[in-house]
Amino acid sequence: MKFAVRLGFLFLLLFVIGAVYLSMGSYRVSLSEFIDLVCGNGSDDARMVIFDIRLPRLLGAVCTGAALSLCGAVMQSIFNNPLVSPDILGVSSGAACGASVALICGGSAAAVFFSAFGFGMAAVLAAVLIASVAGNVRGTLLVLVLAGIVVSAFFSGIVELICAFNPRADEFPSILFFLFGSMTRITFDDLWILAPFLLVASLFLWKMSYALDVISLGETDAAGLGVPAVRLRYIVIAICSVICGIYIAKVGMIGWVGLIIPHMARLVMGVRHHFLIPSSMILGALFLTAVDLLCRNLLTYEIPVGIVTSLVGAPVFVVILCRNFRRIRSA
Repeated sequence: MKFAVRLGFLFLLLFVIGAVYLSMGSYRVSLSEFIDLVCGNGSDDARMVIFDIRLPRLLGAVCTGAALSLCGAVMQSIFNNPLVSPDILGVSSGAACGASVALICGGSAAAVFFSAFGFGMAAVLAAVLIASVAGNVRGTLLVLVLAGIVVSAFFSGIVELICAFNPRADEFPSILFFLFGSMTRITFDDLWILAPFLLVASLFLWKMSYALDVISLGETDAAGLGVPAVRLRYIVIAICSVICGIYIAKVGMIGWVGLIIPHMARLVMGVRHHFLIPSSMILGALFLTAVDLLCRNLLTYEIPVGIVTSLVGAPVFVVILCRNFRRIRSA
């Protein structure tokens, strides 16, 4: 009952922030005009701004925040490491490399998306293969993390090389746009692709809540309880990599969401994945929607979302770390 009340409060808060998101911007919409639009009245200009421009961007921020937080929560559990983020195996750097290559080759928006997604999946696969070749076919957690760092550094180096020697200087702003992350390019057509993947993945992972609870205790305990930890780990890695790859390929690199939001969800709802998964998703949606609202209205020009998530996420993570250290010392 307590979980339902808290989750209901979070949904209500998201609804309120969403209403503010739709009404605020360079074109202001008053409360009365917003109500008229909902009832089917209102001016054509207001209807275009709200329903054609801001609403798909709002839904994109909700889905992206939920997706990154979902992946962060389950990845931290299967790696038994609170410092793990969804892009630990290099999917973000790989996607950035793929997008940069497609942009300098003059590719279309669809080509950039598929190139970013393909390179992101290639980066994850390379990390897994490196972990297997590095002396442990099963791929220990430490080797996987180190392999992800290596792969991420490699693809980041390629992106920096492209930026330094880009033969098409006119595409440099587009590369930076992808590296910083933004919700401006999301349309309703994109949401028909992004939302179903998130829905299916979240339901599948939520059904695996008990197994995720067990594997978070460690491989030895998981084996004793009949949970195949290694196979489950790679299934989760595959699901999270696909989800992150799809969203990063569309909105660009947005950091810290998948790292700090699961910690906040554990403080609010506890560590059981039956509650952690939905609470992480709704908190992630809340956080990214609020950040994107801030990016649109803080200055006269728009600030990239990835910059603000870094500026907000780093100090928040320090506070979470200090809180955890105090709790460990007092235990």
